[in-house]
Amino acid sequence: MSTNVVVITGRLGKDPEVKSTNTGKAVAKFSIAVDDGWGDKKKTDWWDVEVWGKTAEAVGRLVTSGKRVTVTGALKLDTWQDKASGDKRSKAKILALSVDIIDFSDKNQGDGHGEVSDDDIPF
Repeated sequence: MSTNVVVITGRLGKDPEVKSTNTGKAVAKFSIAVDDGWGDKKKTDWWDVEVWGKTAEAVGRLVTSGKRVTVTGALKLDTWQDKASGDKRSKAKILALSVDIIDFSDKNQGDGHGEVSDDDIPF
């Protein structure tokens, strides 16, 4: 039996990109920075995240650059062949099942401490 679960907390590097498929299903893509270590030994890893459906719509409305989130999902490996060189390429991403917002966006919450209706939370 195999298990593929990842949980990370970090800050968005820029606003999420939200698009819709031809069938109208929303997909949001964003990257989060996860710090490790302290002082001069501190390093930052960047993780690409993809989320679908109502959660993607909520992320697009409620999350902005610099805000902290916790992402729970599965690691996926995208592979492709580079058109110029012909080399095989791959990149890991997190396919999110849930996105928990730690810092709410000022654009929707005023001072960042306002109430959120149940309709805004897809999980």
